[in-house]
Amino acid sequence: AVVVQMTPDGRALAANVGDCGFRVVRDGAVVAASEVGQHHFDCPYQLTDPNCGFDGVDLAEERAVVSDLQLRAGDVLLLASDGLYDNVHEAELLEIVAATLAQGAGGPADRTTQGLADALAA
Repeated sequence: AVVVQMTPDGRALAANVGDCGFRVVRDGAVVAASEVGQHHFDCPYQLTDPNCGFDGVDLAEERAVVSDLQLRAGDVLLLASDGLYDNVHEAELLEIVAATLAQGAGGPADRTTQGLADALAA
């Protein structure tokens, strides 16, 4: 899971557990990315109910990776799971973002945002 709170002064306060996370794209480059929270390679932390009765439960308050980012006008903040990040290389991700932003230039931001989501899911 990844949760981001935007503040009026342009900060993004993020918390992620496991292999969901964020990328900040600025001027055609990834300038910030969340860290994967994991026990070891390919074994990410999982959100679980502490009352489920399993040993070794991952509690979000103990396992979350917290980030404080200063965003700029024009930054693109991507929130996704490993379904995207494990299957789309960073260079391809940047190409998709650039192409979508170019197509949506001058149009409504919500149309560009939906277009980016559609392009990344395709």
